[in-house]
Amino acid sequence: MNRKFLEELLNVVEDEAKRKEIVDTLMAKNGELIESHKTEVATLKNDLKVKDGVVDNLNNKIKELEEVDVEAIKQEQYDLGKAEGSKEVETFKKSIALDKALANSKAKDIKLLEKLLDSEKLTYEEKDGNYIVGGLDEQLKSIKTTHDYLFEQENQQQNGFNLGGDHQNKAPENEAQDLAGALREKYGK
Repeated sequence: MNRKFLEELLNVVEDEAKRKEIVDTLMAKNGELIESHKTEVATLKNDLKVKDGVVDNLNNKIKELEEVDVEAIKQEQYDLGKAEGSKEVETFKKSIALDKALANSKAKDIKLLEKLLDSEKLTYEEKDGNYIVGGLDEQLKSIKTTHDYLFEQENQQQNGFNLGGDHQNKAPENEAQDLAGALREKYGK
């Protein structure tokens, strides 16, 4: 819309000042509408550019992901998990072998004894799927001299105490085995 068009359209209004006022008002209103539409269009163009950038970015990521070898990653993770699982199984087998060896040493508390061992000095040799623990005998000899209470004694006199008499034997057959039996024997009931 332009001023000349409006002036020709409003020729019917005879008052020149009134006609100029109407044209100015319409032109001002038209200018406001045009400016608001220009702002709206600029905002929409900017939004469109941003969305185009996002779409381009996502398309680039899709292209990158299409180049990724998923099967190779799966195989790599499988191999890694298998290796870690094998290590855990080997550690478990070694732990079992150590527990068996310590059980044969007549230890009273295997877990406590394990804490006294220097694991760096232990060696493990696999034989028929089982492990044999090496370097354990030397450590056990040393521990037996310093912590003999951790092991069952084969003979009570080995610990240095002589209580006199034979404390290993049970009471004779004709003697009472408990308090009730002793009372019956004493009072004849």
